[in-house]
Amino acid sequence: MVCSNELKDSEIAKNQLKCGHLYCDLCLQTYIDSRIKKIKVPYLSCIYYRCNYQLSDDEIDRIMRNIEMFTLHFESFKSRRYILTNPKLKLCPFPDCRFYIEKNNNYYTSICGRGHRCCYRCLEQHEERDCKEEELGKNFILWKEGKTV
Repeated sequence: MVCSNELKDSEIAKNQLKCGHLYCDLCLQTYIDSRIKKIKVPYLSCIYYRCNYQLSDDEIDRIMRNIEMFTLHFESFKSRRYILTNPKLKLCPFPDCRFYIEKNNNYYTSICGRGHRCCYRCLEQHEERDCKEEELGKNFILWKEGKTV
């Protein structure tokens, strides 16, 4: 067992992850809750150091089913995971936006679900020019102002 809390025999089966490591409910719930709320990762792995086992959604549901407000955070986590693992999607770069932009043929006009507009490649705002043209335009303005480019 990894945590220092003692488990009753009836708790061992429900608290053993498929990798074989054992945890009490409090350790697992605290770990899962904090990782899902605070860290933007696509997967949750076992708490044990150097264990690469990834918890399944069913395991997370089973462990967290009685935790108030968890379902909302877990749905957000699964949505974020879908975006981070899909090569045609990126998280919207605007602060506090939880939507995504989608790769399309016109890279410099991607729009997220909240209406934020940005370039899919560089995540900057430049609507009528591609990234290279935008960089050249910025460099020209700096040169024109007498600044080193």
